[in-house]
Amino acid sequence: MRPTVIDLERRRPVWDALSDLYLDTEAGPSDHRWVCDVILESGYTDDEIEYILRRELGPVLGGNLLSDAGEWAGFDQEWLVEAILQRRSSWRRFLPCFTAYRMIRHDWNAIRRLLAEQRSGSSTPAVTG
Repeated sequence: MRPTVIDLERRRPVWDALSDLYLDTEAGPSDHRWVCDVILESGYTDDEIEYILRRELGPVLGGNLLSDAGEWAGFDQEWLVEAILQRRSSWRRFLPCFTAYRMIRHDWNAIRRLLAEQRSGSSTPAVTG
């Protein structure tokens, strides 16, 4: 699933949106909606987004959630792209960050519900919580 040059341009907004889940801040419904909108606009499938979240962002950003002084203002996007691409060419790419995923699971589940609603055409608001 290595992105091509064209795919990188498609991936950047998704990396940007999903990286917010790894900030040392609490995401709310408007944040979830924004991430959902970016994902829908990208055209990626649910499986592709899950891969991006767990295998590309998690290993690079997961440590932020485990740090006493984690980033809260936002990640530099050029740094993020470079870090993901470097990790993809490293043997460490096979080491996903499961602990970090558990820490963002609540937010990710809320976003997945929104995605499912939008993809099914449902107009009923998601229940988060």
